[in-house]
Amino acid sequence: MHMPPPADIYKINSDGSFDPSNRSGVWGFVVRDNCGEVLAARVGNITYAASSLQAEAIAAYKSISFMQHALYDPDNLGDGCYNSCFCSRIKMH
Repeated sequence: MHMPPPADIYKINSDGSFDPSNRSGVWGFVVRDNCGEVLAARVGNITYAASSLQAEAIAAYKSISFMQHALYDPDNLGDGCYNSCFCSRIKMH
């Protein structure tokens, strides 16, 4: 049975995709709260990737980097494609 995370924990799902024919890829992630509400999401291109593992690692890195910025510099998150309540709801542990 699925158990949602505690109210002050956010779940990040990230994924990367690799195209070996041109050695490029894409990355993406979504941040959800304990109710499953999407709080933030991002996608991007990978100009050069050596493998699918590297594409996955880039996706994980991008999600961690986003969360770091959300915690420490919430007013400078770029295009603003995130829930406006998101940054006020994050708690540092």
